[in-house]
Parts: sequence; C-alpha cells; structure tokens
Amino acid sequence: MPKEDIAGDVNMKFEGWRKDRRPHELQWFINAAHRRGQQTSEAEPVWRRVRSVDDIEEPLSKRRPSVNRLQAKHRARFAKFARARPMPIVVPFTSDRKDRQDAKASERALNYYWEKHGMETKYLDALLWAADCGKSFWWVHWDNDAMVPVNEEHADGTMGLADEQLGDIRVEVGNAFEVLVADPKLSRIADQPEIMRVKVRDVEDLRKRYPSSAKKIHGDTTYHHYFEFERQMATLATRPLGSLASLSMPVGESDGSNKAELPKALVKELFTAPNATHPKGRYVVVIGDVVVKKQDELPFGFFDLHNPFPVVEFQDMPQVGQFWTSTFIEQLIPIQRAYNNLRAQLEEQIDMNIHPKWLVPKQAQIPDTAFTNATAEVVEWNYIPGMPEPHA
Repeated sequence: MPKEDIAGDVNMKFEGWRKDRRPHELQWFINAAHRRGQQTSEAEPVWRRVRSVDDIEEPLSKRRPSVNRLQAKHRARFAKFARARPMPIVVPFTSDRKDRQDAKASERALNYYWEKHGMETKYLDALLWAADCGKSFWWVHWDNDAMVPVNEEHADGTMGLADEQLGDIRVEVGNAFEVLVADPKLSRIADQPEIMRVKVRDVEDLRKRYPSSAKKIHGDTTYHHYFEFERQMATLATRPLGSLASLSMPVGESDGSNKAELPKALVKELFTAPNATHPKGRYVVVIGDVVVKKQDELPFGFFDLHNPFPVVEFQDMPQVGQFWTSTFIEQLIPIQRAYNNLRAQLEEQIDMNIHPKWLVPKQAQIPDTAFTNATAEVVEWNYIPGMPEPHA
C-alpha cells in the first residue's frame, strides 16, 4: 500500500475511533472536578472564567455547599494500593544454585532501574490517572540517546565505570486521552486487534527521531481541540478561579496570522496485532499526512506474546464487555450531590430559625430602629380585629 494511502487510513481510523471515546471525555473532566472539590462551579464563557456559586450573592435557597467527602473516600481507597511499596521480584525457575543466583542478579538489576528512573512515582501517577479516566498506561520504548554506565579499563589496568551513549529502556506514563482502540467492546488492550497512541511532541525532537522525513515534519495548530478536556483538567484548582483552557490558545500556538514555525505536532502511532495480512503485526507512525515510519513487525519482538503491544494497562474498575469503563469516583458523584443537597437544606433551615421574620402590624407604628441587633426581615401587615395574623 502506498504511503499516502497508509496515512489516509490512519487518519480515518483516528477520527472514527475518537468518536467512540468522545462521550467519555466529559465524564473524565467531571470526575477530576469533583475530586478537587469543584462541585458547585459554573463556566462563564463570555468572561473566560470559572466561578463558584459560593463566591457571589445568591438567594439562600439556591446556595449549595461544597463539602468534598468524595476525596476522602478516594484517598482511603488509593491508600490500599499505595501503602505497600511496589518492588520488582524475580522468582527462580528451579531450585538449582545457578538459577537462584541468576534470579537474584536480575532482581538487583531491576531494583537499580526501578530506583534510578523513579518507577514508583510513575506507578502512583498511573493509579491517579486511572482514578479519573478509568484507565492509564505505561508505554515502553527504546531511547537511543540515553547514557548508560559501562565497565571501562583504565591505563593502569584498573576497572571503572564510564557513561556511554548506548541507549536504554524508557517508560512513559500515558493517560486515556492519548489512547484509541479499534473495538470498544473488548475490555483489555491486549485483546484489541489495533490500537493507536496519539501524543503531542516537540517538532525538533521528532525531526531528530525521524531524520529521513525531517523536512516534511512541521508544527500545526489543529491538535489542541483534540485534548480540550485534558487541558481543562490541568487548570482545575481547589478554588474555582482562573481561565477556561478551551478558550485560550496553548503556549506556542497562534491564531493563524503568524506563519512562523510552530514548536509541536500531533503524532499518531498505529499498532496492529498479528493477523493473516501481517503475521508479525505492524507499526506505523504518521505525523500530519506524512508516514515517517513503517515496519511490518511490532516493536521489540512482542508479536508472539499475549500482549503484543509495548504498553501496560492499569484499570480502576475492571468490567467485561466495555473498554472505556466507569470509575470509583463516578459512582460516588450521586452520593456526593445528595449529601450536599441535604447539607444545603439543613443550612437554610438553621439560618431561617436563627434569623426569623418579624410580623408587625402597621397600626403598632414600631419604628425601624427598634430592631437594632437583628438581621431578620420585618414584615408589616394590616391588623383587622378578629382576623388571625399570617403564619408560614
């Protein structure tokens, strides 16, 4: 297949698969907002801000308190997974001495990599992304520019360590916004026939990574609306003040009037599982309408594994028959809203009892200054003998 047709096929799959995921993106933003305590926020697109009903003068009956009980429950659940520090463990295949020594050496090497590259932090980040979006990922790739320590013999015959640019394994934390799947009915990514990773990267890095297509790689301004809700989640705060991410241009972008080179571009990586057409799978990278890489084999020889894709999946609430699943926070939102509604009614009733309304007949001619230290409302009514006074 010509490269032009391959690029068109990848872009068509990108648009089609994103339509299946699009309804879930708004819910991910709502989950993140509730976890950060913004349960009474309202967007004002005209003024490009987010306001809270607690920050403005509203009638008492319309005010809603924002007591964030949801976050406390989420932290308690999160502690169950984060309490025990995850560490790599290698089990020997047999009880032979050589196998036990090999397993111990492999475990020490993994522990060194685990500490050096902060894998524990990446594990916690993956759990936090899964709490908001239902799923998160670890992406594995090979970095050719990585410096690694190697043994080196000095002139005096002694051995030492020296850094050389030999490359190393890298692990990136990915969220659900950058993953698209071909079949949303399959609950696990290892069972998908095709997946796509969509990520925004610097143009200079892409030109260095794909030198044969460097002149064809250019920045663009069309990618920011694909990650609208992700950028809005980045602007959330405990106090709902600030600008709306969807109404402001990202840093480094322009409105089209500036024709200067743009610093970022949208990269689409298509992974095809082994099938009759591609026995070892396929890996295609498209930037814009340009195919910068195409190989008829999945990376790192993973085509014969149960999970042929170089990605590890984290799932908040495992469910069968659905890839984009619900989350623990999403299930708590109705309970949180009911609790806040009950608190609002209690506060309104307490306020009305503390500051009751005074019913004063006009014929009494009580001056307005008679109630000096009370903030309650004075209601005047025409007293008629034999007619009872009005009551609530």
